[in-house]
Amino acid sequence: MDVAISIPNDDAFVKYVESTWQIMDNQQDTAFTDKVKSLLGMTRQRLLMLSNNTDEEFKLRSIFKQFDLNNSGGISILELAAMLAKLGIVVDQKYIEAMHADIDTNRNGLIDFDEFANLVIYNPYK
Repeated sequence: MDVAISIPNDDAFVKYVESTWQIMDNQQDTAFTDKVKSLLGMTRQRLLMLSNNTDEEFKLRSIFKQFDLNNSGGISILELAAMLAKLGIVVDQKYIEAMHADIDTNRNGLIDFDEFANLVIYNPYK
């Protein structure tokens, strides 16, 4: 059966998928959010291991500078992807973007040191 012929528009397609797979949009959103929280928690744990479980500012700045590849004072989405790869965390681009948006609380497009330190020191991803 050619599904394209039998489904007239996007809304009908969404309803078809939801009824066939027994999922709803809010379930998908919750699963996505849970995955992002899990990845952020894993990232925090790996960063803590790098810092020898210390929240000493000097050590955290040293780690931050390792991942601020262009020395801009902030970690971009591309630099976050490189950081995750270096930490051994394999993840799709959509999750990297969501993680970056979650950490970048001032919404300037970069994870600055204070936002980075907040990720490592505090555990908002319990």
